[in-house]
Amino acid sequence: MSNRCFGDLGEGKSILETPKYFEPPVRMRRDTKKNSLYQFSGAPVHEVSSEENIVGLSIFLRTNIAPDSMKHSFGLIQRVGNKTNWLYDLCVYPQHQRSHIDKLKRKVFYGPHIHVLDDTIEIDLCYELQEWNKWFHLFAKNINLQIRSNDIIEPLAGELLL
Repeated sequence: MSNRCFGDLGEGKSILETPKYFEPPVRMRRDTKKNSLYQFSGAPVHEVSSEENIVGLSIFLRTNIAPDSMKHSFGLIQRVGNKTNWLYDLCVYPQHQRSHIDKLKRKVFYGPHIHVLDDTIEIDLCYELQEWNKWFHLFAKNINLQIRSNDIIEPLAGELLL
């Protein structure tokens, strides 16, 4: 976790609690350099009450697909100058796969978990790894984000798997 910057924790908490919306299309695209990686980064994110853009706020989605596993990351980030502050990151790993070690908690994390500002929380859900859409909507719900687009293309959508 040392590679993440959390910014002002009070401001981050306020942003997470604020009802927000995102309306552009969400289209996961394969990275041309890394065939197994799909990504999406999107802004602007607007505040519901004022419809104002929350400056620097964006969603960042990533999926890594290997022959024997799949991992997803659903993040809410804020760019302030040349820094990127991680406010929220839902990390979806297979239950048996170690994702990281939290040195402060002296705990090893396996499977799905959430990074909220400077804390890490285990989650126990029955969603399958392939149910990207369910994870995506859980992410949006947890950060008070309305997804106003019906144009959502998840990883591997339309691709033939051999």
